[in-house]
Amino acid sequence: MHYLFESGDVLNSPIECFLYNPAQAPFPIKPHWHYFMEIIYITEGSAEIHSDGSRHLLYEGDMIILHPKTVHGVYAADGNPLRYAVLKFDINKLTI
Repeated sequence: MHYLFESGDVLNSPIECFLYNPAQAPFPIKPHWHYFMEIIYITEGSAEIHSDGSRHLLYEGDMIILHPKTVHGVYAADGNPLRYAVLKFDINKLTI
């Protein structure tokens, strides 16, 4: 499972949030895992998320929570444009 480890597993801050546009960045997101939690929110199009052997079809307005060390990948579900928001955070560094 080490070969699936995301080498950029260090967050620049306890929480990172960004919009992902596959037209401007590497895509699909091949299966990988990391030590932080990740939330993906679909803002445009539909996505197929593979997570620990399961497939989840997400549409605009849907969200998925990926726990730390969960092997997951992101793919377009159809030929239409896909965009999504990503929230990554280290649950061990969050304070109240």
